Amino acid sequence: MIRKFVTDSLIYLMNWSADLPSSEPTSKFESTTTAPQDAGVEVTLDDGFTKKVTTPAWQASFTLEEEFRTEFLQKLATMTPEEIFAGHKEVVLKIREVGYPAPQTDTPGAWSIDVVADLMVYSPQTPTGNAVPFNKRIYVQSIDVPPPPAPNTLTPLAAAIYAVRLSGLEITGMRDLQLQEFTE
Repeated sequence: MIRKFVTDSLIYLMNWSADLPSSEPTSKFESTTTAPQDAGVEVTLDDGFTKKVTTPAWQASFTLEEEFRTEFLQKLATMTPEEIFAGHKEVVLKIREVGYPAPQTDTPGAWSIDVVADLMVYSPQTPTGNAVPFNKRIYVQSIDVPPPPAPNTLTPLAAAIYAVRLSGLEITGMRDLQLQEFTE
């Protein structure tokens, strides 16, 4: 369950495209159907400037502990190329290995889990992709699952937040992982 939560969270956080998920099937090969375009969500940086993250990444950020979420969104916004929103670039997280959760002895209900992956960056100039290492130790803790809200009171935003909190887990931190640490 922890491995799936971490994998799913990272995929939504780190896959960036101009295409929004659609409830209707679309095909890029048919000119009559197009996926809705993602305008992104603005994030204010410490210097007062704003940059954007993709809407799915912003929604997935609710899997993060709130203090870490603010810091992570700023970092994510600086990493997300503007070309994403124009459809000239796409980034896909290619996970190579997800370790098993290691309990944190100093914090009950908390674990660390190592992930070895690459961010594959695709553009017209690099149609086969350019791999950028994304090797992280992810820190996770259990949380209380929120009680189900009344369905008729849920806005789409509230429903999205509630859905990602149902796992009973949240990510509290990440740090770079040296590959030799993964084999220890």
